[in-house]
Amino acid sequence: EPIKPMVLNATNSKQMRLFTGSPMVEDWANQPVELYIDEHVQMKGVTTQGVRIRPIQPKVKAKPIFSEANFDKAKKANATREQIESIYQLSEETWIKYQSYETKE
Repeated sequence: EPIKPMVLNATNSKQMRLFTGSPMVEDWANQPVELYIDEHVQMKGVTTQGVRIRPIQPKVKAKPIFSEANFDKAKKANATREQIESIYQLSEETWIKYQSYETKE
């Protein structure tokens, strides 16, 4: 199923400006947010439900970097790129090195 974009209203846009310190949408990429349903949103004079960005930005733990020290373990596990990237930060350069290592006997 295709992912639908979330259109930001004025309230959620204000929250993104507070998180990033910038009014520029281009500066908002890759910012972690937590969404919730607000039961008290006013729209056209009617109270309804609305999606809001929680005012406290979540902390994201950085993944460790996938390095040559991890190659043997990944090869033994027959790990795919997706599996590696689910645990580690993986640069394109390291991926190319790993592919060479992986194909060695």
